[in-house]
Amino acid sequence: MLNVKFKILNMNSQKLESIIDRISLKFKNVSVYRKLTFKSNLLGGVTIDWHHLDNWNSIKKKIEQAVLRISNEVNDSSKYPLFVQTYSSHPFVDIFSTMCSKEIAYDNIRKIIDNSDVNRFKNKNILYLGDSENDNPAFRKADVSIGVNSDERLNPKLDCQYLINFSQLPKFLMNLLKNNFNFSEKLL
Repeated sequence: MLNVKFKILNMNSQKLESIIDRISLKFKNVSVYRKLTFKSNLLGGVTIDWHHLDNWNSIKKKIEQAVLRISNEVNDSSKYPLFVQTYSSHPFVDIFSTMCSKEIAYDNIRKIIDNSDVNRFKNKNILYLGDSENDNPAFRKADVSIGVNSDERLNPKLDCQYLINFSQLPKFLMNLLKNNFNFSEKLL
């Protein structure tokens, strides 16, 4: 739902491919996940991930610095720079074709709900679940925000009202479903 011109996506998709090639050559043990755009099937983003490594925390800084350096070299004072998202404790870096955030997604969903002809969605609270710092803008806007601790090795700085462990998530979601999606602290 980002309003980005095809020309920019196409150009930055090529930059992302270049970054993938360079990172893959430099770090044989990282995983690279391509994020394709919905309509044009262009590369809209990439995640460089090393959470599967036993020593992931000890190489975090080295990988992040390399990704930032390579990204800056590929951008090379471009009129349409890529957007790099790092995290305080998560073992991955996201690079996007354009500035994007969970806040933008939240705002777009809020508009859809507010403009909906379905009255059962009108004036309802929005509950937002997330597990990393990139969720913070949406946490701050949501009526109810719940952070999920997805890994004991991580300590992200989450700006949410409630925090649950990943192991509690299925039970919470089932309780929420049974309660007709009406949130209450008792459900946690």
